[in-house]
Amino acid sequence: MIYTFNDEENFLISLMIMGAIFSIIAFIVVIVFTVLILGILFILAAVGAISSSILVGFHQKSLSAGFKTLFIIGCSFLTIVASLIFFILSNQIWPWTSNLIAIISGVIFGIGSGWIFGILIFKAFIATVKYIKVRFATTKEIETKEIL
Repeated sequence: MIYTFNDEENFLISLMIMGAIFSIIAFIVVIVFTVLILGILFILAAVGAISSSILVGFHQKSLSAGFKTLFIIGCSFLTIVASLIFFILSNQIWPWTSNLIAIISGVIFGIGSGWIFGILIFKAFIATVKYIKVRFATTKEIETKEIL
């Protein structure tokens, strides 16, 4: 039997192609599972925020308190994520401290700014609801007078 290199080259090429296909499929599976797990975590956090705001509203017997809690928790979640990204990226661009301290700073800043931002958003929401209520009541009165 004569040993040739042609068979070995074809085998190596097909082995590299199979390895590349396996790597691409594994990469796609990892991305799908990561998105699925992040989606599940987001849904669990959203359900937790909604249920806690409902419980606060029932406990204080106030719909306004429940909405205020929902706005504060929602804004805190969003600002924690945004400030974490900002602090980590700024630490990578301008290394000012370790990554752990950047993460802790981002979480603390996110909680504080989320609390303030949530209260401001809640006050804007209340002002908008009051404006719409007054506007709707004025329009309703005008329509009632025209009918009579």
